[in-house]
Amino acid sequence: MLKAGIVGFDITPRFHPTCGAWGSTPSMPELDLPLLSRCVALDEGGRRLLWFGSDLIGDTVKGTDTIRDEIADTLGLRREQVIFSTSQTHSSGAVPGSALTGSSVCDLSKNNPEFMAQERKRFMQSYICLLYTSPSPRD
Repeated sequence: MLKAGIVGFDITPRFHPTCGAWGSTPSMPELDLPLLSRCVALDEGGRRLLWFGSDLIGDTVKGTDTIRDEIADTLGLRREQVIFSTSQTHSSGAVPGSALTGSSVCDLSKNNPEFMAQERKRFMQSYICLLYTSPSPRD
């Protein structure tokens, strides 16, 4: 029997006064609309898959795998059970701490490492805490 669940959640960044979104994207000082993420959970006979889709620019394979590993490790899953995809929009921020910003004119030397680290922790907690508080997949 296939069970499925879906949930959406807000991943809107906090803005550093000079370093922009997540303290790493100075060209992004504000948003018109919130950034959102969705998670589809599928389970069939104990085989579970989590698929995240987020309003972010893409990241490197290594950066994406790091996110997948962090989620998988926290939830006791394997990396293969976690898919992390983005909308690849160039008008939203990147994952906090990413070397990619969605803009070729962004100067990454202008960032706040302490604020960025706090934002990355907050960002990852929004994904992981969601899964601990959301309902399990249903029939």
